[in-house]
Amino acid sequence: TCCRNLLLLPSLSSLSSFRALLSSPTPSRFYSRSLPLFNKMSEQLKPGTEERAAALKEISSEWKEVDGRDAIKRTFMFDNFDVAWVWMNKVAGVAAKEDHHPEWFNVYNKVEVTFATHVYGGLSTRDLKLAKACDAFFEEK
Repeated sequence: TCCRNLLLLPSLSSLSSFRALLSSPTPSRFYSRSLPLFNKMSEQLKPGTEERAAALKEISSEWKEVDGRDAIKRTFMFDNFDVAWVWMNKVAGVAAKEDHHPEWFNVYNKVEVTFATHVYGGLSTRDLKLAKACDAFFEEK
């Protein structure tokens, strides 16, 4: 028992609960939300199309396409960490509402944001919608 507690191993009862969850036909509590990934707003913006070019014109020219990957990236610079954090929280609120989240990296006053829709393996209209939100919140600061 001493070693078991030290290593924080799960108890047998929690393992049996986990096995029961895995063996159930549909663990509905995990799939209770509808999947908005498959609506019109989620369509992939295929490279080289007019629709993609038009959509990219609707966001700041600071967004750049990522080499070797169908994604866009932008670096935002703020006065200090607190301002960066407030901005990130605003973006996080929209991302949570849209159920679509950025890849981002923050060090002090610098936030690097990358958008790509992994289920499509590339850029989607949802990414552009969130990029626009990032731009709008950045202009507010």
